Amino acid sequence: MMEAIEDSLDEQVDEAHYARPEIQQIFKLIEKDNVTPQERANMFEEYSQEEVKQETFQEGFDTGLKEGEQKAREESARHLLSLGALTEEQIAQTTGLSLEKVKTLA
Repeated sequence: MMEAIEDSLDEQVDEAHYARPEIQQIFKLIEKDNVTPQERANMFEEYSQEEVKQETFQEGFDTGLKEGEQKAREESARHLLSLGALTEEQIAQTTGLSLEKVKTLA
């Protein structure tokens, strides 16, 4: 299969070399859509680049979300500390922060 892909990209395809009907079908589809191997390679490259962009965006989004959640927990802990109604241990349990972190916010 990889050899067929390479052959289609370098425009050196000997279809008789490939006996599997699935590969023959792929070659027919390539001929039918009038897309050159170079255009097809460019489409794959663009698709790959778009996937990388989407993954990078998602990673940044996830990181930002986690940082925002952490800041919100810390702000809640500070507010609870200022009220003086709960112990540091109770605030840690309520906010999901470590006791050490709560102590640094006091």
